[in-house]
Amino acid sequence: MTGAQKAYDFIISSLKDGLTVYIGNSYHTTRITPKTFDKWNKAGLTLFRMTPNGHLEIASGKRFNSIAINNVMLSSIKAFKE
Repeated sequence: MTGAQKAYDFIISSLKDGLTVYIGNSYHTTRITPKTFDKWNKAGLTLFRMTPNGHLEIASGKRFNSIAINNVMLSSIKAFKE
């Protein structure tokens, strides 16, 4: 299992456990609450995805930005109870 897959599993399990997930890079931090995640799912949209070549990506408008590539983390990922 790659670091990207572990990060994906961490994000999904944290959101399902009711934690707020923060994904940050050197420019900004994105806050994803379980409520936000549920809204995306109910609308049939994908907020996070794993690509066939091992990239973990987050939706950004009509495109996706990489969070991790195989074992290289491009962003920090943290989860907190709010």
